[in-house]
Amino acid sequence: MTQIENRMETHLEHIRGLLWNIGSQAESALDDARKALFERDADLAYRVILDDHPLDRQSRRCDSSCHDFIGRFLPGAGVQREMTATVRVNAILERIGDHAVTVCRESLRLERPLPEHFRQRIDRIADESLSLLSTARGSFREGDTDRAMAVIHSARRLENRMDSYYAELFSEDERLDATTMMVIFVVFNIYKRVADQA
Repeated sequence: MTQIENRMETHLEHIRGLLWNIGSQAESALDDARKALFERDADLAYRVILDDHPLDRQSRRCDSSCHDFIGRFLPGAGVQREMTATVRVNAILERIGDHAVTVCRESLRLERPLPEHFRQRIDRIADESLSLLSTARGSFREGDTDRAMAVIHSARRLENRMDSYYAELFSEDERLDATTMMVIFVVFNIYKRVADQA
């Protein structure tokens, strides 16, 4: 391997590591957001909200590194496609961090704990969405198209199941206060989006 190829590979590994860390932080933020919602933990909610700023900075650093890599090394088509995909995935992961912030902001609006059956629904959706996100990240890192297709199919199945959750929520119109109903609706949407983005 030539010196330029070594430098190129080192730079590529740095970018891959940055993207992996951003994804890990986004996943952790989503999981912490769920805990803040269920436990009505304002301190945890505020920590997730504040920790989004460093994640945003890392995301900008990753974008900048991708553009710098392309300008510096003028890579062939395969590596250029990887950099383009990395920029896209980076934007999605940054948005997922923003979704965690939204869940936390919604949790701060609650005046009482969530009804148990909706808590169970949210917990199930969150588990599935986080699992899909984790699998999607792994498939991207390893270039595993079979796992990627499995994620796409699983996300579609989750989306189809969501219709019954929304119907159940709207049927509770008389029994739920408006704030709680809106929080549940927003949180359902957030975790559904995470699955879509995975």
